Amino acid sequence: MYVPKIDNFLIVFDASISMKNKIKEETKLDIAKAIVDRINQTILELGQTAGLRSFGHAPEVKGVYQFFYMEWQNIPPGI
Repeated sequence: MYVPKIDNFLIVFDASISMKNKIKEETKLDIAKAIVDRINQTILELGQTAGLRSFGHAPEVKGVYQFFYMEWQNIPPGI
């Protein structure tokens, strides 16, 4: 049986211009989105309150708004 060690957590997402830089042919933004998606798919539902805060929102960093819209649409009702 799993027991939560925390009641709340916050993921801070960088959407600044530096996120369009690449690491091994993949943008930092794509890497960060994959990590957040993986967390969303693997974290157990133990009653914690979660949050996602982003900063930056550089127009040159494409896909940020679509990502957050998709994630928001996948949040279960009642949260």
